[in-house]
Amino acid sequence: MSVPALQALTPAEQTNLVRWWIGRQGFEPPAISDWQQVLHELLEAGPDREPEMRGEGFSLRRYQGRIYLVPEQEENPVSPQEFLPGRSIEFGGWALALESAVNPESVLPPIRVSTRQGGERIRLHPDGHSKSLKNWLQEQAIPPWERARLPLVFAGSGDDAELIAVGDLWCSDQYSGSAPAAGWRLIVKREGD
Repeated sequence: MSVPALQALTPAEQTNLVRWWIGRQGFEPPAISDWQQVLHELLEAGPDREPEMRGEGFSLRRYQGRIYLVPEQEENPVSPQEFLPGRSIEFGGWALALESAVNPESVLPPIRVSTRQGGERIRLHPDGHSKSLKNWLQEQAIPPWERARLPLVFAGSGDDAELIAVGDLWCSDQYSGSAPAAGWRLIVKREGD
């Protein structure tokens, strides 16, 4: 929901709309005695704040002028995993696979998937400069709660590992398109998509 659109409504209309929206998403609106105060805090907090209202099985969060209804997900840490060409894996609500595209005999470096640890860098073009993954995700307007859950795919090992995919947001040309240079196409999608 748009914060400015909600702010244009009367307090009673704000309460009714938010309660209706929560119910429409399949959740029970919380029993709050002062909805107007809760919504005021959610809508009027400073732009550098990340206000949140929790309900049973969800939370309402504000980010970049919008209110998001975010279903709770179990915080099961997902351990980094290596995966092999021709096999798919499940990783924290995502499905990943390396499919043969051109030359199934091509040798691949180790491929590993993990979540953000901090300090990762992304190189969008082979000859381009790298930039902080944190800054790139902010530029893409990815909400903070989503960033921590995105699968990051690396090719290589140790300090030489190179980031080749960020969830379903970006994939290196080496592993995407109709004829990827690596000979293998990386598929990353949310489970259920």
